[in-house]
Amino acid sequence: MASVNCSSTVCNAIAREANARLLPQFPNLDGFVPIVHDQGCAIATAGEGFALLVRVLSGYCDHPNFGGVLLVRLGCEVNQLTLCRRDDETRERHASFNIQEVGGSAEAVRRALERLAPIAARADAGPCRFPG
Repeated sequence: MASVNCSSTVCNAIAREANARLLPQFPNLDGFVPIVHDQGCAIATAGEGFALLVRVLSGYCDHPNFGGVLLVRLGCEVNQLTLCRRDDETRERHASFNIQEVGGSAEAVRRALERLAPIAARADAGPCRFPG
């Protein structure tokens, strides 16, 4: 899931690679889906637009139809989102990183596959208990 439009291209590449390379290993999964949007790096962090973005992206993190979520940040965006709860119920289902810290797009895809593998294994193993 892209935190900002600048990471959308990488999110699409991650989903494409995960579906090609990881999905065959996990027969109980339907696929890896890129959640992208067109909100920019310089979005004001106060106001209705930002609140809506946070609410929608947070909803994906907690939605029972998603076995897990990888939040992909660019790194320099104003909206440094930390959406997904990292409690005992979600620790194995949520991960995040930023593209600039890992060294660019190609490395981001490689790292994403490493982080998605255990999330996918957890989701493939069976239903998770969800909060609420």
